[in-house]
Amino acid sequence: MNHPPRSPIGRASLSLLVLTMLICSLGCPAENPTNQSRDSLGEILRLPDAEQRAGELLRYFREATLADLPEITATYRDAWHAVDETSTVMLAIWWAQRDPVSAFNEGHTYIRTSQNLWSATVVRIWARSAPDEALQAIAASQMPSMATEWSRSLRLALV
Repeated sequence: MNHPPRSPIGRASLSLLVLTMLICSLGCPAENPTNQSRDSLGEILRLPDAEQRAGELLRYFREATLADLPEITATYRDAWHAVDETSTVMLAIWWAQRDPVSAFNEGHTYIRTSQNLWSATVVRIWARSAPDEALQAIAASQMPSMATEWSRSLRLALV
């Protein structure tokens, strides 16, 4: 039986692996908005099986639009005790693909997670579509302690 890594570095590595696998899977924003209920996302976040939860989140985010963002962030905030790093990374990918500026500037304030994990995920996604803008955001950031990790994420995205 495989057990998830217990160290912070191991969990971060696992999350980044999942991030890499899901970047292309999440695809482009949905063409047609859907009316998704907050309860269904909350139920997904509380699924006990990690693989099932990731699959259901993938399906959910494929259909979600930026108009759903307030409900999504509220649901993540309400279900904070059930939200794992993989679920957080999936939200960061989805948000950064649609609005990287707000994902970078505001996302970590809505979601209880490591600032490092959130920002590194957003920077990596953003750098793939607009590296100059991502670099400017890093340079203008008010969090110089994060600059090294963000720069690393930016370089990895450009490789």
